[in-house]
Amino acid sequence: MGDGGWTKTGVHLATHSFSYDEVNLLKNTLTEKYGIECSIHTTNKNQHRIYIFTKSVPKMIELVKPYFHEDFYYKIDKSFKKP
Repeated sequence: MGDGGWTKTGVHLATHSFSYDEVNLLKNTLTEKYGIECSIHTTNKNQHRIYIFTKSVPKMIELVKPYFHEDFYYKIDKSFKKP
């Protein structure tokens, strides 16, 4: 629930601890199984994170919200205030 964050135009998932192949597998699963458009961004430390495009953010929220504790809704829905 806490590994990621909003950017000006989408969402990053913090997948820095995983290999490129593992991150690519997750990216492909998000795209093929759930229709979430995303890409892999590689940092200057050769770490990889998934970027979810703006138009796919509502679908991502719809998929993950049932698994979030309500105290963390503010992380995915800006209408909720931080507890």
